[in-house]
Formats: sequence, C-alpha cells, structure tokens
Amino acid sequence: MKDNLKLFISLFIVYLLFKNSFLITNEIINSSTMFFYIIFPSTFINLLLMDILYYLNFPYHLHHILKIPYKYILIILSFISGTPSNIYLIKNLYLNKDIDKEEVKDMISYTFFINPFFLYTMLNKIFNFRTSILLIVIPLLINIVKSLFLKDNFELIIKPKKESLFIYIINSVKNNINTLLNILGSIILINIINVLINKSNNLVLTGILEITKGLNLVINSNLVYDIKLILVTFFINFGGLSIITQAYSIIDDKNISYLSIIKGRIASSFIAIMIIIILNTI
Repeated sequence: MKDNLKLFISLFIVYLLFKNSFLITNEIINSSTMFFYIIFPSTFINLLLMDILYYLNFPYHLHHILKIPYKYILIILSFISGTPSNIYLIKNLYLNKDIDKEEVKDMISYTFFINPFFLYTMLNKIFNFRTSILLIVIPLLINIVKSLFLKDNFELIIKPKKESLFIYIINSVKNNINTLLNILGSIILINIINVLINKSNNLVLTGILEITKGLNLVINSNLVYDIKLILVTFFINFGGLSIITQAYSIIDDKNISYLSIIKGRIASSFIAIMIIIILNTI
C-alpha cells in the first residue's frame, strides 16, 4: 500500500512538472537571478567571514574576553550574521569535533535568526522605530531563554592549524561555493513548490514558504496594522521554509530531523506573537 502511494505521488509530481514546465522554467530563472544579484554577494561574504573567524579562534578569544558561556558567543555571532550563514559555523564546529550531534541539534534550535540589517530595512517601511527594534530583538530574547534549558558542556580549545591562512581561505572559497549551490537549490525548490501550489499568491502561504516575498506582500497589503504586526512577527520567527531548507542542506546530516526544526520554528513564532501583542498594549 505504501509503495503504491509513493508511486502515485511520484507520478503526480512528474505530471505537475511537465504540465507547468513553462512556469517552472521562469521560476528557476527568477530564483537564480535573485540569488546571484541579492543573496550570493552577502552570503558569500558572511560564510567567508565565519571561516576566517573560526581560523583565528575568535569564539575562543571572545569567550575569554567576555567571560560568558560559548552558547552565548554563538548566539551573538548568529544574531549578527543571520541564518543560514551561522549554520556554517556550527557545521565547522561539528566537523572539527568540537561539538557532537546532540549539541548541533541544540544549537540550531537557539541560533536561528533572520539578518537584523535586512529586517530593519524591511520593517522600517511599515513600523515605527520602537516596533521595528522589538520585532528584531524578540527572537534574540526567545533564543537566549531557550538556550537556558539546553546543555552547554562543550569547550573550545585552540588547535594548531595545518595550513596557512591563505590556503585556508582558498579552501574556504571552494567549500563556500558548494554551500551556496546547495542554498540556490533549496531556494529554487521552495519557489517551484510556491508556483505550483500558490498560484493565487496567498499572503500567508507565501510568507510560510519564503520570508522576503511574504514581508513584501504584507507591506503592500491593505490589512489593518494589528494583523500586519502579527503576520510579520510570525514570518520573522518562523523564518520561512526556504531558509529552513537552506540550513538543513548545509548541515547535511540525516540524524537531524527536518520536521523537528519546523516544529521549533512554529513554537518560537507563537511565543513571539504573544510577546508582541502584550508589549504592543503597553
């Protein structure tokens, strides 16, 4: 029975791909254009920066300067860089055996952020300064609280590097290109799904699939202020399936559940909505 269902679903997907080949081709072109002109430049720089910081043992030194646990160092770096760039740092920690798989899962749950500079640019179009800052800071507060309930027993040590910084950067560029291709593939996949199931451009579904398009639709909609605020809060804290898929593709580990990441984002979204509603009434 299960095999027949899988066969039916597979054939149905093939049918949809052929039937909508023109739309899909256009979406691939549009997604690729957006990626190379908007996402690639900033993400490439962020990934390279994360590699250089790791090479220079920056998390270790920052830990000893600030005298705070490593998980807060990761939260700070993740908040500044945003997801999926921060996932690359987590993967480096795992590949170099600084952390184990359970710690990877924990870190993903409390270091998921949308880049604050991008958010402020978007939010400033419809909200005042106070509300925009609250929407950016709330995910930070939620993640800090969440991290309090998760273990933090890993210690970073300065390890001698086998290669010079120049060679390390060359290898970093090679690895980053592969990572960016995975990100491009994730973006194309989600946008193809969007064009197949969301032909009416439903605002909520668009935001669930891809945060940038969702925020743009909210900004240009005629919805009342309170509804806009709730939707934007949900989109920011959920992150969008596109970014979740990008993060998952970077980690590239079957032991980490894609569904568990989504559940965590949904829980954070509803907590954030309750917080913003309370703060907005003060």
